[in-house]
Amino acid sequence: SINKETRLNKIIDLIENSEDLKADAHSRAEKLADSIVPYSFLATALTYLFTGNATKALSVLMVDFSCAIKLTTPLSIISAMREASDNRMMIKGGKFLEKYATADTIVFDKTGTLTNASPKVVHVFPMTKRYTREDILRMAACIEEHFAHSIATAIVKQAEEEGIKHEEDHSEVEYIVAHGIATTYDGKRVVIGSRHFLFDDEGIKINKTQEKKIKKEVKEHSVVYMAIDGKLEGLICIDDPVREEAKYVIEELKSLGIENVIMLTGDSESGAKSSAQALGITQYESQ
Repeated sequence: SINKETRLNKIIDLIENSEDLKADAHSRAEKLADSIVPYSFLATALTYLFTGNATKALSVLMVDFSCAIKLTTPLSIISAMREASDNRMMIKGGKFLEKYATADTIVFDKTGTLTNASPKVVHVFPMTKRYTREDILRMAACIEEHFAHSIATAIVKQAEEEGIKHEEDHSEVEYIVAHGIATTYDGKRVVIGSRHFLFDDEGIKINKTQEKKIKKEVKEHSVVYMAIDGKLEGLICIDDPVREEAKYVIEELKSLGIENVIMLTGDSESGAKSSAQALGITQYESQ
């Protein structure tokens, strides 16, 4: 049997549901065209009645507007969707194209949309003397190999560039969520991920000295936190540069009437704030 999630099946589903995706203008045009049809037949009959000429009567049908009205609206929408497709944009139906014309707010994801999705490790900070910088990076790389995310890839790549060997079989994954991993590494419970994951979900404690160090070192970077056996042991600072064309696109959107440009990201507050400032975005949500 064919998997229901294949691209072909998705296209078929889209066609089957196309009636629900019609633009309001398309539906109004169809209703208008249908309402004209009886009058066209009436005019044809009256013409034949008064002239007795079949050619003149049929000419009334030839200039009937209902077909033109029915055809022009969907053709305009299909043409616009094709133009969008040529510019690497997918519009699922005329309904959405029509709504977009009246939109005043656009919400962007950050990674891979407003940024290049090519993050790089810029700093690794051990938070105690129990582990060195190399220890933190080695463990992080070993654990992050389980996680298919651009930041995880950046951590693994950094370890490899520095010649730090990391063995995946040292760790046994407990669970993976969107913003972090819990695992056992050489008999120790290790959690790595966002601030929210460590401090809110996992209940890792942080003292004032560590908080001050984080504020001092983090600055504008996105941060991956690591805790071992319930204690914060390391920070990994990540940079993901914004796309060169992103700021221009946002300025263009604003000039076209988009009043609110919002950025959503799972990254830390510092990383989100830095990207937002670089892009001229005033409203964003981090974590």
